[in-house]
Amino acid sequence: MPEYPLGVAILLTTTAVCSFGVFLISAREGKIQLPVNVREQESLLNDPFDVTTSEDALDGTPVDEDSFWRRMRLWKLAIVLLLAGVLISDCVSLGWAIVEEYQTDLTVCSLRVLFAFYVFLVSARALNQQYSLHSESVIHLFVLTFVATALQCTTAILPSSRSIGAAAFGDVSVPLARWYNALVLYTSAFLIVVNIPCGPPLHCPSERIYSDKTLMLVNTREEANVCCVTGASVWDILCFSYCAKVVMLGSSAESIEIADLPIVPADIRIANIYAGMRAAMRRWKLRIRDWCPKLDSGWELTYRLVRVNAHSLILIFILASISAAIFYLSAFFLRRIISYLEKDPWRTDKGWAWVYCAGLFFSNVFVQLLTGQLFSVSPSFARMLYQLSSPPQQSGMVQKERVPVVVVGKRRRKLALFILIDSPVEITIGTIFLYKLLGVSCFFGLAITCLFLPLNHFAGKIVVGAQEKLMKARDERVSLLNEFMAWEGSFEARVLKVRERELKGHSGASLRSLIEFLGRHAACCVNTNSTPFYWTWAVTRWLSACFNLLSSAVVGITGLIAILTPSISVSLAGFTLAFASTVTNDLLFLSRWFVALEQSMVEVERIKEFSEIKREPPEFVEQRPPASWPEHGAIKCENLVIRYAPELPNVPHSLSLEIKPSEKVEGRILIDDLDIAQLGLTDLRSKLTIIPQDPTILSGTLRSMLDVFDEYEDAEIYEALRCVHLIPSADTPAEDSGTLNANVNVFRNLESPVSEGGENFSTGEKQLLCMPRAILKCSRVLLMDEATASVDYATDELIGKTIRQEFADSTILTIAHRLRTVIDYDKIMLPEEGRIVEFDKPAVLLADPDSKFCSLCKATGKNEFAVLKAGVRS
Repeated sequence: MPEYPLGVAILLTTTAVCSFGVFLISAREGKIQLPVNVREQESLLNDPFDVTTSEDALDGTPVDEDSFWRRMRLWKLAIVLLLAGVLISDCVSLGWAIVEEYQTDLTVCSLRVLFAFYVFLVSARALNQQYSLHSESVIHLFVLTFVATALQCTTAILPSSRSIGAAAFGDVSVPLARWYNALVLYTSAFLIVVNIPCGPPLHCPSERIYSDKTLMLVNTREEANVCCVTGASVWDILCFSYCAKVVMLGSSAESIEIADLPIVPADIRIANIYAGMRAAMRRWKLRIRDWCPKLDSGWELTYRLVRVNAHSLILIFILASISAAIFYLSAFFLRRIISYLEKDPWRTDKGWAWVYCAGLFFSNVFVQLLTGQLFSVSPSFARMLYQLSSPPQQSGMVQKERVPVVVVGKRRRKLALFILIDSPVEITIGTIFLYKLLGVSCFFGLAITCLFLPLNHFAGKIVVGAQEKLMKARDERVSLLNEFMAWEGSFEARVLKVRERELKGHSGASLRSLIEFLGRHAACCVNTNSTPFYWTWAVTRWLSACFNLLSSAVVGITGLIAILTPSISVSLAGFTLAFASTVTNDLLFLSRWFVALEQSMVEVERIKEFSEIKREPPEFVEQRPPASWPEHGAIKCENLVIRYAPELPNVPHSLSLEIKPSEKVEGRILIDDLDIAQLGLTDLRSKLTIIPQDPTILSGTLRSMLDVFDEYEDAEIYEALRCVHLIPSADTPAEDSGTLNANVNVFRNLESPVSEGGENFSTGEKQLLCMPRAILKCSRVLLMDEATASVDYATDELIGKTIRQEFADSTILTIAHRLRTVIDYDKIMLPEEGRIVEFDKPAVLLADPDSKFCSLCKATGKNEFAVLKAGVRS
């Protein structure tokens, strides 16, 4: 029969009492507290920076809720039936003990019945529960059934001091069926409870989390798009199995965008983090009697962070303490197995050997699962970083307090806090183990190690010094950027009062809407940034959990084989067990290195892609054209076929035309008199001038933008600006000089700054700025692609006159939709579907009433048609 029945019964009863106490504490309802300061509460309600809504506190809405709870009710009914069987079995044992009048066994059976009855009540209570009550009951049932199953299994494998047929109650022979029946029922209930989901799958509108730009890249859409950790089972949480969906997505999808990943839980979303931090700034202040910290010390901010994250920090402390205490438990059982093999090389009595082997396996499993949960709290540190970056307008901190703490938080973002807790405990326990194995000699090794610790400190100071210099420079930059946010508390209160009055009007409402929009958009951007971090961490923990469980299984099987095989010597068994405990770690790091290598290969793939791009023609060829080319500007196109990409259809189909020298022609022409395929790119590009529809403006000054190579005098540049009417000429009337351009004073100063892309100029001004460069270059061939599309008709006519005067001896190819722009050209080409439909002089085309060009001109109206006919050159 199993050993220690009274101790097992006491542990079970203690577990039940603790569970009942937790139920009592969690069931306590909070009291409603009326506001003490009405003005303060009203100011919070009118807070324009509070962009959170009631939906932000929810993980999502349930998907197929009714079907899910029906399934859960069936599973919970099965648990109730199993636990009812346990209760009946224990009641039978209690009745047997009462009949036989054995006091010790009566106490044991009474405690077991009490425990079974409590577990049955918890399962029956959870039968119709939903949402948070359901998850709470599932966790309680998991703990209760786990303790019962673990104790039952432990006592089952312990060597019994009595024979199998010994009496359980005095001298009366009682079959073992009752005890094994309870073991099977408890184990079955535990396996069901550990796999029951704590909640239904959830859906959250993606537009509340991500920006519109991110949502445009979505490849897959699922209704249940929230991270499964919100309703995962206990086993899924312990093993991070909820990441399997992301892993399968990565193996099946060609590409994964951020919006394809499941949405993170509500407690990781930025809106809730910011709201919690704002509430902490108003609620908690560090005061010790009459002492309060200085405003720029950072102590008050640290205190608030600790208060906000108190639950996570307490959980870290508890898990780290337990993990450190049991870290060497597997080493203890390994040592016991080796000791057993030394004492009993022929394996005659395997009683305690099975205990050591099971202890080795389950201790490894328990330590690995506990360590995984310890790492699972690591998102709390990322949450702290986002809390530190909460809007400083609401934090009431000056920049001297905020900036260093934020920077320090970013420096320590990889710090594992639990190392500070479990390391001293692990070192102490490890020293005790070494002392028992090696004796006093172990202290000599520890002393040498301690002597070398200062060397590590001095070596690290060099690196730390370099990092501090870098961080100081970064702190100064961040400090300057945040200088305007340095609001004192009193100043903040005054500004908020003024803002309250502003928000009562229409302009205030518009400002509030703008602030809320910016706040929500900023939250979407931060959510987009935090989602990949969360899932990278989660998938890493899932992979570690899988390999750690595999490692525990390998170690347990190795110990089992060593016990069952007498031919394996003690030395070989010790080596095998030690190697088995590390081989899976090597496999884990091998997989991580492979992933890192795969990520690094992206750069190699990009280099390979660039190396396979077809090279453009050379800049120079051996037979270069003469320096005076082109002298006349005559252009011929013979069966020209052009397409934008190899897989796209042809744009012009077998285009053939001839342009005489100095003709002004409108159409799609991209060829010169010579065969440009035989010319170098530099020679070709240096002889052509192109004014595109989307102008290219270089940053710098107006002079450097117009005269890139510093080839022209100021007078020539000013004359070119006058030609395009960016500055008034000498014969411009005074009343018209101010209407030509609003930035006249800017263009009169050649040292005026030009921003990137010409952002300080309008679209029309940017197009006009390309023309002075063409006038200064004075090429024989000029190509204009909608060069005056962004200017009005009056300016277009002025520019047209300038073009005709300055490029009278040049060949001009113009692409335009305005008929006035090209009506006075020598020839007009009208393409349609890549083919030339009409190509002749404007007068000839207008004289033909059946021509398409004439139809286009008539479609502009009678008055415009008359203007076009008047503008045709004979």
